[in-house]
Amino acid sequence: MKRKIRAPTEIFSLSFLDCLCCGFGAILLLFLLTIGVSNFLGDTHTDAESRIRELRDSLMEKREQAMQGEQALSEAERRAQSLNLRRQLQTDNRSLREMLTEAESAITSLRQSVDEQQSAVAAAERLLRSFPYREMPPIGLPTEATHVVFVIDTSGSMRDNFSGRMHPQVVARIAYVLENLPEVRFIQFIDTSGRYMLSEGGGVWLRDNPQRRATALQLIRDYPAPSASDPEQGMRRAFNDLLPLLDASDEMAMFIFGDDVRRATGTLLVAVDRMNPVDPISGKRSATISGIAFPMLVRGFQLGNVDGSTRFANVMREIVHDHGGILLLSHL
Repeated sequence: MKRKIRAPTEIFSLSFLDCLCCGFGAILLLFLLTIGVSNFLGDTHTDAESRIRELRDSLMEKREQAMQGEQALSEAERRAQSLNLRRQLQTDNRSLREMLTEAESAITSLRQSVDEQQSAVAAAERLLRSFPYREMPPIGLPTEATHVVFVIDTSGSMRDNFSGRMHPQVVARIAYVLENLPEVRFIQFIDTSGRYMLSEGGGVWLRDNPQRRATALQLIRDYPAPSASDPEQGMRRAFNDLLPLLDASDEMAMFIFGDDVRRATGTLLVAVDRMNPVDPISGKRSATISGIAFPMLVRGFQLGNVDGSTRFANVMREIVHDHGGILLLSHL
């Protein structure tokens, strides 16, 4: 079979020119379109940038306004707090002033009350000073006694531990009794062993005067001889020697000073009752008997082993009750 022989191809044919013209036309069309779009896009981009700048400026302005608002709000809150604090301070100040006024009023009232009380006290003191002062003697002291005899225990327990002399409290009590007996004219001093304690006037009454009292108190203070802790012998000496020397108008009082008794108290009561019996006609005794006790210890009631101080106080309580005297307790 024979091959076909093709006709030779022409490059610059009509078809080629047609395509070429179409291509140039398309490029021209694209160029024209591009010019219009570029102007539009340029304007649009410029407007957008302007809008963005406006929005940015507006945002900054709003932000500044917001900050100013926050500052104004903070200032308003601070002012409000300051105003509330000021109001609270004013309220507290008013309360404090009211309290101060009430306190001043109370102080004024108290001062008036104190002044009134001081005036009353001053008036009472003036009234008390207007009365003559005189120390009252113990109730029951035989103030009508004209003859007084002291029966004194001079044992070691009635003396000062350092000097060995009679205890100052004993001498002071003797002076106290004499000062409270306005009618006393004669005195005498006997120890519990029956010995006269003054060097003068044994067996007789001694006239009482200030000089003799001072001398007697000094001699009693320095009295050297100890005596028994049993008042019976001294009491018996006084009743046997001194009682018969009294006149009918005289009154005898006996004071027993001691702190201990070393014997059966029952027999002592019987002996004293026999020495100073009751007159069946007058119903009175010849003398009153009082006791001045100086207890070493103060104890409650005990059964059995009772100390001498308690026994002396108990027996003297019975004696002074039966013989019209009083019992005084004193310390050493």
